[in-house]
Amino acid sequence: MTLLILDCTPKKDKAQEGLILFEFLTLQGSDHDEITLKEFETKQEFLKFLSNENKISGYDCVHISGHGSVEDHQGEFNLPKGSVRPEEFPEDCFCTKQICLSACELGRRDFMKPFIERTQPDFVIAPQNEVPFRDGALFWVNYYDSVIYREIDPRRAFDATKKYLHRKITGGFQLWENED
Repeated sequence: MTLLILDCTPKKDKAQEGLILFEFLTLQGSDHDEITLKEFETKQEFLKFLSNENKISGYDCVHISGHGSVEDHQGEFNLPKGSVRPEEFPEDCFCTKQICLSACELGRRDFMKPFIERTQPDFVIAPQNEVPFRDGALFWVNYYDSVIYREIDPRRAFDATKKYLHRKITGGFQLWENED
């Protein structure tokens, strides 16, 4: 599996989740799998990157880390400089991709339904609630270890990770299928 990590966490945060995930996953080496890290500060550079189909076409999975919020039935993915609502993502930018969205609360229907309709991923994994850094890191490291290094089907890896970490972490991680 090829993995693209898009780290959109503010530099002022104690932990850059995408960077730490990248460093951990590449400790084991990646002979047959490609893991790439890109960092973003602004909404404009993030959306411009996603608008270029060639930038993400070679990846099976895109992991996006940052902050999220859902208020008054409107969800937003928050970068250090700017926020992105589901309808602002480039149309079909994640067509047939697996998306792992590591941003608090964005696993809720208010964000997921329009996000999936707009971007057309195969499926999305995201937390429904607030997630402390440690809990998110544990979830994603376990999930990607299963998918990349043990070559477990991503949906089965999600179920196994959720079961294994049940009552050990918070966040309410959810897998959303694209019904189209």
